[in-house]
Amino acid sequence: MVRRIPKVFLAVFVASIFATGGLVSTASAEPVRFFFDWIPYGKHASFFAGVKYGIYKKYGLDVTLVPGKGSGLSVKTIGTKGADYGHADMGTLIIAKGNNPDLQVKEIAMIHHNNLFNIVFLKSSGIKHPKDLEGRKIGSSPTNSAKVVFPAMAGAVGFDPKKVTWVTMESSAQDPSLFAGRVDAIPSYRTRNPTVYKMAKKLNKPIGMFNYSDYGLDIYSNGIIAHGDTIKNKKNRTRRFVIASLEAFQWSVSNPKDAVTAFIEKNPSVSRDLARGHFEIGVDVAITPNTKKYGFGFMLRDKVQRTIDTMFKYKKMKSKPTPEDVYTNEFVNVTLAR
Repeated sequence: MVRRIPKVFLAVFVASIFATGGLVSTASAEPVRFFFDWIPYGKHASFFAGVKYGIYKKYGLDVTLVPGKGSGLSVKTIGTKGADYGHADMGTLIIAKGNNPDLQVKEIAMIHHNNLFNIVFLKSSGIKHPKDLEGRKIGSSPTNSAKVVFPAMAGAVGFDPKKVTWVTMESSAQDPSLFAGRVDAIPSYRTRNPTVYKMAKKLNKPIGMFNYSDYGLDIYSNGIIAHGDTIKNKKNRTRRFVIASLEAFQWSVSNPKDAVTAFIEKNPSVSRDLARGHFEIGVDVAITPNTKKYGFGFMLRDKVQRTIDTMFKYKKMKSKPTPEDVYTNEFVNVTLAR
């Protein structure tokens, strides 16, 4: 499926290219490490396309893509300067900053403008409503952002998240543990639905899902993050990285087959059909009425505030961050303000 990119997307890129002073020489491309929020799958295809088809190189960047294991690890890695930029959930970042006000990490461009979190369970378990998760075992890696944000969903629905037993495991063990019956449910992302549905069909074990967004959680999800020192001292490089990433997304939406090819070349264990399905869902939650109006990557202050309020209400924190503690639109270079 090929989608038409709203004109405001293009305007953002043009304005931002102008702000960088034009393109830079690719002869001495600057090395950059980008730390993912998860083990790479189809939703990440645009970043692989940016590398393969020279979009990052056009902006003088030699980008290395690094697998992750949850937004919590991504935030920690950027907070300790273990990578130059990261991909992380805003709610997870807010909780980390609320418990450590000295953490110098911010969202600098939003990718998933609508949250993707869900809970996946076997229909044979008898689970029919989120409240049925009480007394159940849920398997997750410690830093999985859907786990981190789980108390907010529980609070919105009206059940006690403390009555859930969390079973700690590697992210790669979640799906097998669910289908083997070792846990009753797992936290996941809607972009992974094609993978889980395929496994369910193969094993003849029907699954059900609860999307957090269906229970009142209108909050931001994953975006690009950077350390405060990087934001302050590497402004030109940061702007080039953000704009190249947004351009790679734009290019990938218009060329999904080629974008998926770039991903598959580096991740051959994932089937093309699954990768394409992952990517399409990621695009669906990225192009929203607000992104059509303000531009892709741009964050609305009121939605950032709502994300903070939601996390603070349902997740214990030492202090409540302000929107300015959490994000900046400086590098998406949109003149509209709200």
